[in-house]
Amino acid sequence: MANLKTGELVMTFGDAHVYENHILNVEIQLKRVPFSLPKLKMLEPIYTFDDLSLDKFKLVDYKYYPKLKYEMAM
Repeated sequence: MANLKTGELVMTFGDAHVYENHILNVEIQLKRVPFSLPKLKMLEPIYTFDDLSLDKFKLVDYKYYPKLKYEMAM
């Protein structure tokens, strides 16, 4: 619809940090092996930007680990 070609996504993190009380959960997170990526299924054709809505898509085979609870830093 936008006549764009695929390219690359470049991200910059300007304020990434870990508080001392988060170290254990960060270590757990870093040991987790990523799951296979899910697939995004389009449930019906979309012809214009006005046709876009979340109910026309379904995420298939999305797998995740249990949530890690991080306490607020004081």
